[in-house]
Amino acid sequence: PIYLANDSHMAALGEYTFGANWHASNMLVLKIGQGIGSGIILDGHPYYGDGYGAGEIGHVVVDENGLQCTCGNYGCLETTTSTQAIIRSAREQAKHFPDSLLGQASSLTWETIVSALDAGDLAAGSVVHQAGRFLGVAIANLVATLNIHRIVIAGRVNQLGDAFIASAMNEVRCRTLPSMVADTQVSYSDLGSDIVILGSSAMVLKQELGVI
Repeated sequence: PIYLANDSHMAALGEYTFGANWHASNMLVLKIGQGIGSGIILDGHPYYGDGYGAGEIGHVVVDENGLQCTCGNYGCLETTTSTQAIIRSAREQAKHFPDSLLGQASSLTWETIVSALDAGDLAAGSVVHQAGRFLGVAIANLVATLNIHRIVIAGRVNQLGDAFIASAMNEVRCRTLPSMVADTQVSYSDLGSDIVILGSSAMVLKQELGVI
């Protein structure tokens, strides 16, 4: 048999089956790379939506005055918090702060941003804070709607460390009822780049062999 599946949905299944959040009954996995999507686990089961489109969080508008997205809307989360958006923002910061590590780089790449952030560069920190803040706007809406406490982030943004999550959580707390956010945990997945293939494996094992 052949299965077609959304990578973010499979990431959620991978985290649920093999990750540190093993078998959390309710969980949201945000997969952030060049695009942004999410997979949802409700009552121990993947939630795909009526048309298998659940979790398209990358196209939730978080900045009404933001850039135009590939979908045609303005200010979608992908325009603020995808890896490409973060690189674009860093290049803008480099113009304003030429003495920063971002400004001194001959070719500003994702690795440049991570290295600058690790070195305590203020311009890089500002870029990461802004990206995390917009992520927090989107997460706040999900927390308020689904009341899910376990939120896991997967993808290259895991290299941005605690600062990225802290910025997101600060925004979530500002935008969500205290009673709903009190037990909310945002963490990085420890499955690395294998998270999607692990989720795909879990789906096949469950569908064909019934072992998971």
